[in-house]
Amino acid sequence: MDKHLVLLKRTFIEKIGIILLVGVLCSVTLVFEKNRSSNFMVETGDFCITCLTKITDAEDMNPNFEFNYGQIIGTNSNMNDFLEVTEGNNKFDYNKLYGNWKTLAGLKKANWLRGHFRTYNAHGGAWEFSFLVKENEPKDVAYLNKNASEFMRTFIDQSEKTIKLVRPNAKIEILKETIISPENKVLPKKRILIKYGIIGFVLGIIIATMVLFVRTLGKNRE
Repeated sequence: MDKHLVLLKRTFIEKIGIILLVGVLCSVTLVFEKNRSSNFMVETGDFCITCLTKITDAEDMNPNFEFNYGQIIGTNSNMNDFLEVTEGNNKFDYNKLYGNWKTLAGLKKANWLRGHFRTYNAHGGAWEFSFLVKENEPKDVAYLNKNASEFMRTFIDQSEKTIKLVRPNAKIEILKETIISPENKVLPKKRILIKYGIIGFVLGIIIATMVLFVRTLGKNRE
């Protein structure tokens, strides 16, 4: 055992130049690839679009009764009809709204929509519709910025059609739209490249040392 340790130590000393060279090459390669493939930007924050609306219905003139439109909007019927209009006709690319959309099927799709569309009753006919995608959910922010307005308006149109099934005179008017998009935060490029350089150097040394040790022990056995 001592003989092998002495042999490995001698090999390491004799080949230290090669080991260091491999470490440097791995460091340079990793830094180059990171610098080439990364824009050193990260998106921070949730994506949210809201529409302040007014729902008018002659049947709601009774001050002692206020119809709960939110419950109808959140039904499976409304969600499924919306999916038929938007996904069935390829009107929107859901894979860009949610990166794991392909893993969902059937009722899970409706549940995903229900979890991301929200309604708030401000009373007096004022309702806020919102669509929220969390920061940690995989998504294409550029696609959302471009299509969220039409996506939300399509949902409101579909919700109006669903409401009209039980309240034929109901009408939804969009008063204001607001989009809050994730911000691009600049990452410290120099610090990141130094970190990757160190990681590449260490990995290179480890790999080169292991290869040389294996070859040395193999030759010694012969």
